[in-house]
Parts: sequence; structure tokens; C-alpha cells
Amino acid sequence: SSAELSIWDNPQERIQLLQYLHESDIATNKEFSLRRKDGSIRIGQISLRSIEINGERCLLGITRDVTERAYLQNELIKAQRLESISVLAGGIAHNFNNVLTGVIGYISYAKKHLGDSGKVLQILESAENAAYRAAGLARQLLTFSQGTIPIRKPVSVDALLEESVSL
Repeated sequence: SSAELSIWDNPQERIQLLQYLHESDIATNKEFSLRRKDGSIRIGQISLRSIEINGERCLLGITRDVTERAYLQNELIKAQRLESISVLAGGIAHNFNNVLTGVIGYISYAKKHLGDSGKVLQILESAENAAYRAAGLARQLLTFSQGTIPIRKPVSVDALLEESVSL
């Protein structure tokens, strides 16, 4: 209720509103912060008009608590940003996956034509494993972009360390 909205949280907002009123004698739907007696902050929207009663200048105003509306607007903006990030991540993952498919294919093709050349085969297998890991990252990006819950699985710390050191 408006009786609970008693203290302007930001005195600068009050000064700006009064300056605006001084210039135009009317203010419509101006937003400001209010601190309730319990200490919580609410968003108010006020419309004011300067009027004269018995030769004395007075203010006639209506104030509404628009905190919930402001909250919902902020949540909508967050959702739109997340959706944009999801679309971007999906596009990147799709293009990345296309490139990786070619890399993996060329590595497999080279391995078939090598025979048993030990060192080169080992290097190609490392490159192939790295490409598969990158493809896994692309799948994770696609999962994120589609809004589904990613699958978590345990990973060997030893294998992770060996992989990191070999890179």
C-alpha cells in the first residue's frame, strides 16, 4: 500500500522531479525508488501536476508501486539476452562441428595411407583425439543452445592430466 512507501530512497530523484515540475508544471509516469519502513526498496511511478488552491501553489499527485512490473521487465530482458546467446552458441557450434568433421575425415584418410610409421601415426592419433574432444565441446554448445540439460559423467583425472600435458 502507498502508506508503507514513505521515504524516497534517492534524494537526487526527488530533486530532478521537482526541477521538472518547476519547468513544466506537470510530470507524467516518472519512476523513482522508495524505501519501505521495513528497509526494502520498491519502484514507484508518479504523475504530478502543479495546481493553485486559494492562491497557494500545491502538488496533486498519484503514485503507483510498479516494482513487480519492473522486475518482470528485467527478467524478460535477461531471457532475451540468454536466447540471443543460445542462438549464437548454436551457430558457432554448428559451424565448428562442420569444420571438425572435415579434419577428422582427413586424419582418418591419412592414417589409412601411412601404414605402420610409428611416430607419424602417434601424432595423427593425438590430433584425431583432440578433434573428437573439440567435437564433444561443439555438442555441449549445441546442447546449451537448445536449452536441454547437459549430461554429466565422471572423468579420470589421470587421463585428463596426461591429455593436458601432451598438448
